[in-house]
Amino acid sequence: MDKILTIDKPGEAFIESLEGIEYQIYRDKFGFLTGGVGHKLQTSELSRFKVGDTISKTQVDAWLDADLRLTERCIVSYVTAPLNQNQFNALASLIFNIGWGHFHGSGLMQSINKMESPQLIEAHWIAWGRHNGIDDPELIVRRHKEFNLFLKK
Repeated sequence: MDKILTIDKPGEAFIESLEGIEYQIYRDKFGFLTGGVGHKLQTSELSRFKVGDTISKTQVDAWLDADLRLTERCIVSYVTAPLNQNQFNALASLIFNIGWGHFHGSGLMQSINKMESPQLIEAHWIAWGRHNGIDDPELIVRRHKEFNLFLKK
């Protein structure tokens, strides 16, 4: 039986390097209350935090751990193609950023599961660097970094 992959320490560090770590609650560029390592506050958390609130390292770590576990479950549940550790980490970074609801059923998920050519997978991957049909320069850079990791053996 194949070992079920999880996000390893280099994968976690990769995600942290792309997301950054914030010890204050802020509104991200899409208007969502966010804190820690790119943690979008959930409905149940909105009454406890407001913009500018300081959050502890313990809270940041707890959110990160929960978000990483959710991301892992998404990959294990929806990706049927075999992945190496770098591919798993790269895909985790993308899903961590876009959310599992956007990944599930996406062209990217289908392309990976069909084990299509790297060029087709890349086209689907980089498409997640757009917002409302317009290239977002920060996201495009991130998507290229993720896809380059995905290509590593």
